[in-house]
Amino acid sequence: MRNDGLIHLRTQLKGSRFLFPKATLLRFALGRDETDELRPNLCQIPPLTRGLPKKILLFTNDTFKHVQSILTKTRLPQFPKAGTEATQDVILQEDGVSHFSHELEPQLRKNGLPTRLDNGIIKLRYEHTVCTKGQELRPEQAQIIKLLGIPMCYFTVEAIAVWDSETTKVKMLRDDMDE
Repeated sequence: MRNDGLIHLRTQLKGSRFLFPKATLLRFALGRDETDELRPNLCQIPPLTRGLPKKILLFTNDTFKHVQSILTKTRLPQFPKAGTEATQDVILQEDGVSHFSHELEPQLRKNGLPTRLDNGIIKLRYEHTVCTKGQELRPEQAQIIKLLGIPMCYFTVEAIAVWDSETTKVKMLRDDMDE
């Protein structure tokens, strides 16, 4: 989970609590079934998170409309990590890295760029394709893209269900989730 995105959400939702539980802890905390749940219908939440890569529980006194408006507006550009699918072709010309300090040349070479120093200026030996659109990025490619300052993904948060303390009902927010 990207830290700057969470910092943004925490500043937008002051007074709210964010928890990042493991699946087993989530099941025990909210209840495995109706007999040991903390509040009515809370045991319906853990099965909904099965298969999701990252889970956040948000506890707040804010209205759902307010929280949902903040979540839908939160779309922060991020640099890709290894394993992310490239969203564009990145092709560097021979002078495409000349804006970097000469001290970065060994790091660029280590990450697979065919670099050389020419009077203290980094140049590529030839045109180099860092990645192509749709390709899964390797760690070296992700590092080069980060150094180039090219964001290829976004930090977003999606609510999948809401538990209302007044009605004690779980409301599904996605059609593809089983109730």
